[in-house]
Amino acid sequence: MIHIVSWLATHPGLFDIEKYPLANQPLRLVRLKLLSHENDVNVKPVKEPLKADKSFIEKPVAQEEVVLTDDNNINQQVGIPPRGAVKFSGPGNERQQAVVDAFKHAWKGYKKYAWGHDHLKPISGSYNNWFSLGLTIVDALDTVYIMGLNEEFTDAREWVDKSLHFEVNKDVNLFEVTIRVLGSLLSIYHLTSDKMFLDKAVDLGDRLLPCFDSDSGVPYSDVNLATRKAHAPKWSPDSSTSEVTTIQLEFRDLSRCTGDPKYEDSVSKVSLHVHALDKTDGLVPIFINANTGNFRSYSTITMGARGDTKDCIDSILSDHLACYLSGTLALGVHNGMPESHMKLAEELATTCYQTYAQQPTFLSPEITYFNIQEGATTDFYVKTNDAHSLLRPELVESLWYMYQLTGNHTYQDWGWQIFQAFEKYAKVINGYTSLGNVRNPQNTRPRDMMESFFLSETLKYLYLLFSDDQQLLSLDTYVINTEAHPLPIYDT
Repeated sequence: MIHIVSWLATHPGLFDIEKYPLANQPLRLVRLKLLSHENDVNVKPVKEPLKADKSFIEKPVAQEEVVLTDDNNINQQVGIPPRGAVKFSGPGNERQQAVVDAFKHAWKGYKKYAWGHDHLKPISGSYNNWFSLGLTIVDALDTVYIMGLNEEFTDAREWVDKSLHFEVNKDVNLFEVTIRVLGSLLSIYHLTSDKMFLDKAVDLGDRLLPCFDSDSGVPYSDVNLATRKAHAPKWSPDSSTSEVTTIQLEFRDLSRCTGDPKYEDSVSKVSLHVHALDKTDGLVPIFINANTGNFRSYSTITMGARGDTKDCIDSILSDHLACYLSGTLALGVHNGMPESHMKLAEELATTCYQTYAQQPTFLSPEITYFNIQEGATTDFYVKTNDAHSLLRPELVESLWYMYQLTGNHTYQDWGWQIFQAFEKYAKVINGYTSLGNVRNPQNTRPRDMMESFFLSETLKYLYLLFSDDQQLLSLDTYVINTEAHPLPIYDT
């Protein structure tokens, strides 16, 4: 879920320093058991060459801007207006229409049983609150807009305007609220030019800033939005490395939209600090202490939840969260990284696809283990506690990146198979539900929970993936944040 811009904040050692100024170590490749296209009957043969097609690159829209330099020599763009409302024409083919129908089905259940609450419980017809911020509404704003759902957007905008308030006397997670709420408000502001959304973003941004008031500048993980008091998580004195470094886009964009450099200053200091810390082969542990600014001693290095690097995994497991990586690698190639990374991107996408294709439900479990035992007859196995599916977006996200950057329609077909599995096993009368067991089509054990990212990310990426227009949301115009919210790429 973490893309090349924010991902590099924790990966200064990923590339050759002679070619790429952010680097200080050569790439240490992940060792995976990768499945080939030729040897698996479940994979549609790739008939088209998988190369990054740069012939369709669009030049960014020119903008007037002012650049200031402060005492720390950090550049800030000031008061950049949105580029003007962006128009979308709605679904253009049957697959896109099917995704829109799925969204409307989920939205109908949410509106009936959970309106204004964070998540819908579609089986019991009730709701769940995590941060009490109407997450499903806010998180889905740009999805609704991109799909051209005018009535649903009108309802959502009215709720945000009249009912979204941040005086919530509750601890919230800096990372989750930044990517889901702040990111969405900024995204929809850029897409619509509606200043109400920016005003809400400023209010939220100001309430999140106390997280950065630590001795080191590395942010605390939690903050009370009403009292504006920040602190470490209750379960640990440390913050998650990936969380505190994956909020660059939103705070930098907020400074560009408002002309106030304080947001960008805060995250810039985090990036500079993490870059300066000692690393293992350029890779960083998954926890960092906000007070000392140092990584936790003997902390794990991993790829997936909490961390986003991996020294080597010797074919042990695949966390579904790590399936974003093929899209990241492909985007890197598109922006000048070595062409060899595209081959790895293709193989990673194929491996992640197989975690779906080799399950009887055609749904991937949360964690898949590579079967490396001598004489094994299957590529994967799944442990009981890891057999659930939250209808996560990471693979369909990567499939969209691969489709846009290569034009290969195989990725669309893979996405369609996954969408059909959602329809068959996750769809219930009031929406879509997470599942407890993807290994048994007769006993999927529905969990009665529809996560906000199913509407914000999973269905959005599927809608974009199925478009006949590869450039419906151009990666040369937008950078997509961790929660699938598009933000504009600036000229400087």
